[in-house]
Amino acid sequence: MTYCTGGIRCVKVGAYLTQEMGFKNVSRLAGGIIAYDRTLNEKAAEEEPLFKGTNFVFDGRLGRAITEDALGECITCGAETSLV
Repeated sequence: MTYCTGGIRCVKVGAYLTQEMGFKNVSRLAGGIIAYDRTLNEKAAEEEPLFKGTNFVFDGRLGRAITEDALGECITCGAETSLV
């Protein structure tokens, strides 16, 4: 699975995956993973999220936790982490 934060790059990646690579099951979240996170926090807090872990972001935050699931392991100390 791959995901995108929203915007024109997501549209281009979706087109490339379907037209150039032949993938059939390609879809997009309205507003991207960031809007999905916002919806979970504001409107659907009781729902079980379909996305697990942390969404990597390209700024000082490094990541935005969608859930508290630790899906990886630190290569330095071996501790469970959601920042892979």
